[in-house]
Amino acid sequence: MSEQDGASTRKKIVNKTTWKKTIRKYCRNKGLSYVNTKNKEVSEKSEPSEDSCKCQFSCTCLTLECRKKLFHDFWNLGDYNEQQIYLKNLIRLCFINRRRLGNYEDATESRRQRTFKYYLIIRGMSEVQTWWKKAKTRPQWREKIIVYIKSIPAQESHYSRNDAPNRKYLPTELSVVKLYKGFLEKHRDGSTKPPVSRQWFNEIFLTEFNFSFKPPRVDTCPTCDSSKIEIDTAPTEVVKDLAKQKLDFHHKQAVMARKLMNNDGADSKCPNSDVRVVQFDLQQQMYLPTLTHTQMYYSRQLAFVNMGIHLEDEGKGIMFL
Repeated sequence: MSEQDGASTRKKIVNKTTWKKTIRKYCRNKGLSYVNTKNKEVSEKSEPSEDSCKCQFSCTCLTLECRKKLFHDFWNLGDYNEQQIYLKNLIRLCFINRRRLGNYEDATESRRQRTFKYYLIIRGMSEVQTWWKKAKTRPQWREKIIVYIKSIPAQESHYSRNDAPNRKYLPTELSVVKLYKGFLEKHRDGSTKPPVSRQWFNEIFLTEFNFSFKPPRVDTCPTCDSSKIEIDTAPTEVVKDLAKQKLDFHHKQAVMARKLMNNDGADSKCPNSDVRVVQFDLQQQMYLPTLTHTQMYYSRQLAFVNMGIHLEDEGKGIMFL
């Protein structure tokens, strides 16, 4: 029978709206749950919660209702191309203000010459700069980092207790990088990806602790050194407590002596004062001639020190070599 007679043809009408591919694409663009091509279910996009962003930008001015409205406005577009245009209008291409060191001498050799800034346009407000939210690290790793750093022996400073009474010092040979590598070796789980990043480890080290690394020890106090050796090698707790009391008394004597010296210096500057304060100090030992090549390093050199005499009341310094 021909088509002129009004009979229906045997060719089927294609209805693409019922295809699994079309349904999957529609649900994905709307933020709904769907089953992907690997037969795995992808959960639905959830609304923003009370948890707010804590970045350095202006995300705090975005209320929960405003964030929910932005969420629904984006997913109600329902089209991938329109969503990409929406996001593109909120991204600004900018020059890099602060560049990290890389494997190049000239900044123009870097592969990345621009950076991106992200904004949101809110009704009744100007553009608000935002940032993506960092993924939360498991809280147990934070506790592990704190316990690991606390296990490193730390000491108080001998000279800066008044300026920074709560600061403690770690051994000279350590650094944050070495601490991080030691933490990874202790908590190695067999995977190639580290459980925590070095930036996060460094952030906890700086915010949770008042630690610093001691400079190389030179011109140390013999009383302090001998007391510390007694504490480390004490056979019993009684001997260790006595050595700690001795060291603490020595520290108090040093603080008292410095206070007396400062008071005498202030008295000497008063008019008609009969007090005169003179301070003596030997500076760091130096070698002559100052050369760094191998022959001079293994040769005998002339060593000398700079003797400084300071007249406190006159504020005058005299140096003798």
